[in-house]
Amino acid sequence: MKIRKWQNELISYHDENGKPFSQTYLKTVNNQMSALMNHAAAHYHLSFNPCKAAGSMGKSKADEMNIWTQAQYERFSGAIQISIPDFLYNDIHKYISKLYGINNEDKIFYFTKFTLEKEIKQTSKKAGLHTIRAQDLRHSHASMLIELGFTPLKIAERLGHEAVKTTLDTYSHLYPDKD
Repeated sequence: MKIRKWQNELISYHDENGKPFSQTYLKTVNNQMSALMNHAAAHYHLSFNPCKAAGSMGKSKADEMNIWTQAQYERFSGAIQISIPDFLYNDIHKYISKLYGINNEDKIFYFTKFTLEKEIKQTSKKAGLHTIRAQDLRHSHASMLIELGFTPLKIAERLGHEAVKTTLDTYSHLYPDKD
């Protein structure tokens, strides 16, 4: 009953902007809790995994991608004006090189998902485009790279995928003319 109560709280949760957790996030969190309970059952005398009895929540696959075409992506990019001069680019790299213990995957500039989604919404409207999710912007970028002829390996590196298989599993349908 405690696991079901916890699941229901997560399912009904809405953030300060009224947005619920995504179905894939709910599935991931539930899987992590189930893994913890499996560990407790195997090593700490928990009699059974209560997550199995409660059942799963969420979805393992995200909703269908809403991808902009290359022309739409370029229209959006033109409306946001995010170019920086070379001297500022060089200053940023100089600053990063002086940070102690920073890894390639560490964030340097912090902003919330809400801020990003708000900017995407405003810029989409300005460019005369339908609004897409931040994740769909990432998918649109990958789609554009495919159209430009980038290899799956280069796209995987660009997106930060650990394996090319992840890239191919996610974007193989965008390679209609490839075997």
